[in-house]
Amino acid sequence: MRYDKEKRLFMTKKWFQLRSATLVQRAWNTQFKNTKPPSRSTILGVVSKLEKTGSINDILPIHTKPNEKRQNTKNQLETLY
Repeated sequence: MRYDKEKRLFMTKKWFQLRSATLVQRAWNTQFKNTKPPSRSTILGVVSKLEKTGSINDILPIHTKPNEKRQNTKNQLETLY
């Protein structure tokens, strides 16, 4: 399940306050009464993403230009066939 920005922010704030996935789930049940709490792996994944990228938003991969050597090899294969 994908969580919106508000819920990911809630997860990360509570994680840094409580330092326990179980306690985050309990706080989730108090805050969002009618929704199932996220799993432990989901909470840790969102926190890990924040620590790696500095953002809780879904960051799209950056498409870089192809490597020059790879492009030359590709051109050689195209001319070979």
